[in-house]
Amino acid sequence: MKRDQLTAMAPTAQVRTLAMEFLKDGEIHSRREIVEYVLEQGKLNRLPPFREGHLAGGVREAVTDLKCEKIGRGMFQAPQSHTEGLAADSEDSVEETDKALSCMQKAIIICNEASDRLAEVALEINYATADDREANMLMRLREYVRLLRKFGDE
Repeated sequence: MKRDQLTAMAPTAQVRTLAMEFLKDGEIHSRREIVEYVLEQGKLNRLPPFREGHLAGGVREAVTDLKCEKIGRGMFQAPQSHTEGLAADSEDSVEETDKALSCMQKAIIICNEASDRLAEVALEINYATADDREANMLMRLREYVRLLRKFGDE
């Protein structure tokens, strides 16, 4: 999509459009992959930074609009009708796809989901007004996110 078209949209619509573009390849993608793609495309198109609410809403709308199959927690795949001629076996069930994932892949998916969710919680804590207990919790959350992302990137 061209920059002119994207800049005419609201931020959530920009995220939705970019996420849909990414998902149409018919592959299985994690929420994290989708967000990373959207952020990368946003930078390439010199769009203003997206807030977490724009990202969450836009990705949710893209997944809903494309009627993506939820493969696992935070894992989505656009149906064959939305992919560009990619072969897909319509008889595959969620269970069969889940079995095909290795233990390592499952662990990475879980770590990525957990790090995303913990990062969202950390954003809710205002460090400037936090008491000692909340500040300590924020530091621990940030460390957990760092460790989970490190594992997920291995």
